[in-house]
Amino acid sequence: MKKNMAILMTALTLAFPPAMAANATVSEASVIDETSYTKYQDIDYTGSLGEKLKIHVQSTEDEAEMLLTFDFYGDKASVKVSRTDDGRFVVTDGGFFATDGAEVAELSVENSNWKLI
Repeated sequence: MKKNMAILMTALTLAFPPAMAANATVSEASVIDETSYTKYQDIDYTGSLGEKLKIHVQSTEDEAEMLLTFDFYGDKASVKVSRTDDGRFVVTDGGFFATDGAEVAELSVENSNWKLI
């Protein structure tokens, strides 16, 4: 199972390179370090492949940038998400989780169950 997931992850990474996400219109502060995150929450999420994930979401105060960290089939994954000028979320680092990452960011904003870091 883990070998099949590794093959799938490699295929998705090649099919959706990070450059695709970079082509989206993203605010100028799209690359930030972890120290600029001011709040967090944990989200239970069922991914597009049916996997159950507990995702730790860190966010900037204005929710324009988020860092999603989670265990993905035994490997630690990190995905950065940014809000575009038109209000949509796009994955700016970690392209294999592009659709799910945007959904987790939206869910985080909706839940608004933030705790201060």
